[in-house]
Amino acid sequence: MKTLKPETLTFKQRTVFHDDFQQAYDAVIELMRFKDVDPKVMLIIGENGCGKSRLAKMIQNDFPIVDSDGETIIPIALTDAPPETGQSALVSELLHSLGDLDAFVGRPQKLRDRLRRILRELNVALIIIDEVQDIFPLVGLNNSSKATRFIKWLTNKGGAPVLLLGTPDALSLLDINNALNQRAESTKYLHRFRCTDYDEQIRFADFLSDLFGVYPRKIKGFNLYKKNKDGDEVLKDDIEPLLQLCLACEGIPRILNSIMSKVLETTQPEDVIGKEILGEAWKTAINHKNGWKQEVHPFNSKLKDIKTELIAKKLFTKPVKEDK
Repeated sequence: MKTLKPETLTFKQRTVFHDDFQQAYDAVIELMRFKDVDPKVMLIIGENGCGKSRLAKMIQNDFPIVDSDGETIIPIALTDAPPETGQSALVSELLHSLGDLDAFVGRPQKLRDRLRRILRELNVALIIIDEVQDIFPLVGLNNSSKATRFIKWLTNKGGAPVLLLGTPDALSLLDINNALNQRAESTKYLHRFRCTDYDEQIRFADFLSDLFGVYPRKIKGFNLYKKNKDGDEVLKDDIEPLLQLCLACEGIPRILNSIMSKVLETTQPEDVIGKEILGEAWKTAINHKNGWKQEVHPFNSKLKDIKTELIAKKLFTKPVKEDK
């Protein structure tokens, strides 16, 4: 089996700290200060592919396991929500993430007691549950739902703040439970990139510039900024390259990462990457994958067609005509 190039692996592990990501990261670090004092709960909301899991892994890497003098400290308890709804499966997954060999053995009450004890023994400073909406019942949450009651119990008894990562569906957790709402820090959002107005275009362009700055290939035709008469960097009047990339990845960082990774796999370090190579990478990495079909090719279609497609996807806004 052919493995990925080392440079591809290195690139896929890089994280660009755009504004949303930095604010969410800083908020998590602040959340951890409440351990043992007044443990809080916080939601980070984002569509799939916008960086929630990457943020969780980065936090875990920044606070590694410590083994010293026979004592083990696991600062971060991180787990994905299991496919089964209900508290027992989630408790078991948390125990498993902490190294409990009997994580899937025992009655619910015994599992909860063991989790509470192990969280304190290992001095866990933050509990992270990714894709938390997956434990919600299909009929929706209410105050008596097992998922609601367990998150409330974990916040009250776990001895550490709780970070919940999920899609917008996860917001219902705070909407229906006043006690959790009162314990919650401000929700943070990891938005997809859009080109709906100048500020959003700048936000996406800054992200791309930082990404291309660490990319191990020379990129041609995607210099997005120019100097104005005062010497300040401003967005170029021609934003077609920006719109092409926005359409190619639909504003989702994970998709852009897949495209750029495919470029690395099919080119050499001395190659210069232009629209043709990006277009081929887009077709093989993304287009028609898992049933996603898009007739408008982002790198060789007319600008008006790209704009029309972006408008349909709510990633661009048609300019409003001024009254004459």
